[in-house]
Amino acid sequence: MAAQGSAQAQPAGAQGGPSNTWGLAGLIVSLVGLLLCGILSPIGLILSIVGLRRPQQRGLAVAGLIIGIIGTVWLVVVAIIGFGTMAACVGIGGAVARHARTMATAGQAMQHIEAYRQEHDGELPDSEEGQELISNYKDAWGTALRYERTDDDYDVVSAGRDREFDTPDDISMRHPGPMPTPRWGP
Repeated sequence: MAAQGSAQAQPAGAQGGPSNTWGLAGLIVSLVGLLLCGILSPIGLILSIVGLRRPQQRGLAVAGLIIGIIGTVWLVVVAIIGFGTMAACVGIGGAVARHARTMATAGQAMQHIEAYRQEHDGELPDSEEGQELISNYKDAWGTALRYERTDDDYDVVSAGRDREFDTPDDISMRHPGPMPTPRWGP
């Protein structure tokens, strides 16, 4: 009689009936995958699909299938957002690098003009002569820099990304005194 009472207290699966190991494995892997941002969810999804083909206890396989689908979708969304973010960062980094390279080249052109100024008792070259002095200096987009003489000083200007002067993306370095300072825009 004691043996009969202990048999009734056990769950149905523990009585030795067939269990769905694939479905259980799919559920467990899908749950763990969901906790790991969906990384293991595709594996849990596959295990759950195999478990659905077994005739025994399909409930675990169905639960694993649903959680596996949710985790896999989550993984795909995270991957798309992650790759999109990386692509944007690379694009921004490239733009910053081109601007920095252009500013460095403009600084070199200004040194050339300053050497001219020292050789000519503080006089700046006129527009044509100054342009000739810096004609070999090109910005990061391959356009020659432009020398612009002002009343007492000068600017060295890059046409910027669109390769056209006098547009909003121009990069200008004005020489107001001993050190050139960058000025962006028109």
